[in-house]
Amino acid sequence: VCEPDCQGRACLADGCGGSCECPDDLVQNAGGDWVSKDDCTDDCTSAGWQCGAVCGQTCGGTCDEGKECELGQCHGDFCLQTPCDLDVSCADCALSLRLVEKQVEKGRLLEATLALEFTPRENAPLPRIADFRIDSNQDVQLLSLEPGDASEQAGKSFFVDPGTNKTWRRRADGTFQAMLFSAGNTTEIQAGRIATLRFAIGSKIGAAFRLVRRVETMAPPLADNELQASKYDQGLMVVP
Repeated sequence: VCEPDCQGRACLADGCGGSCECPDDLVQNAGGDWVSKDDCTDDCTSAGWQCGAVCGQTCGGTCDEGKECELGQCHGDFCLQTPCDLDVSCADCALSLRLVEKQVEKGRLLEATLALEFTPRENAPLPRIADFRIDSNQDVQLLSLEPGDASEQAGKSFFVDPGTNKTWRRRADGTFQAMLFSAGNTTEIQAGRIATLRFAIGSKIGAAFRLVRRVETMAPPLADNELQASKYDQGLMVVP
């Protein structure tokens, strides 16, 4: 039996597959956060949005068939290649998802453990913080998020959501968000594993995962520009 938890989680997931009530005075800003209308100062032009709505203002029109709107931009199908890769989402990208382990019982995929790997090219600008989001085409649950060797060696940790005391949060759009940082620590994140994520799935057909392409996944900007030039949001398929 699942009991929804909506305390301090307006417009966000309730933890049971639904969404918490979203008051009329809250709107979504360009960063994807729900804020009051009075505090929302973004607009379609300043945010560069081509679809969706920011601060209550509708931006552009609808996306073409086969595409979806994510934070003001139209993107292609869930997997940018067909079929999704089975081992790693993008072998030649700086940021990728890799299957580490899966648990299968009676033909049903129960759990999957994924690694978020950072593999920058030689002499590429390196990030100091990262704000990444992961999406799935199934209603999965994130059971744990642990920092990897690259995060630990740089002295970085994941921001803890004060509403849930977890190192991630489930956004209203169903994506999982995690922020890797350290106050006052400007050490660059080197190549290696940024995080290990364990998901509960429970599907006979499996589940696809992808990193959500968005503005400013990494900082400083030079490091993010390097990332955005790649297809790091390609899908990873985990099958029973």
